[in-house]
Amino acid sequence: MIAPVGPGSKSFLAAYYSLSAGSLETYLADIGTVISLLTDAVFNVLFPAVNPTLNANQQNAYNDIKANALPNLYTTLNNAYPSGGTKQLQYADYLAGLSSTFKAYESYAQDLETIPGLE
Repeated sequence: MIAPVGPGSKSFLAAYYSLSAGSLETYLADIGTVISLLTDAVFNVLFPAVNPTLNANQQNAYNDIKANALPNLYTTLNNAYPSGGTKQLQYADYLAGLSSTFKAYESYAQDLETIPGLE
């Protein structure tokens, strides 16, 4: 790839590499998958295990999350990759994208170190 140098060149490379590994739609789906997994892990696994002392406002928010957010999580630790089963499509797509995303970030970092005149 040929990259410009001078003002704006770092932004050009950042934009190039941020979209080179996938589409915006793919990234949004992956972000949704990760948020769902993290929400499930925090509120269904970790939070109950540590049993924190909550004030009334915190308890009210936690109860609302349990009632209205947790039942609507699509990808959870329970269904992402069931024992003896296959990976859920969204989870599998997220994992597949990690490799190409890592390679794009690695290439971007290498370009920043080796192309003179980037600003």
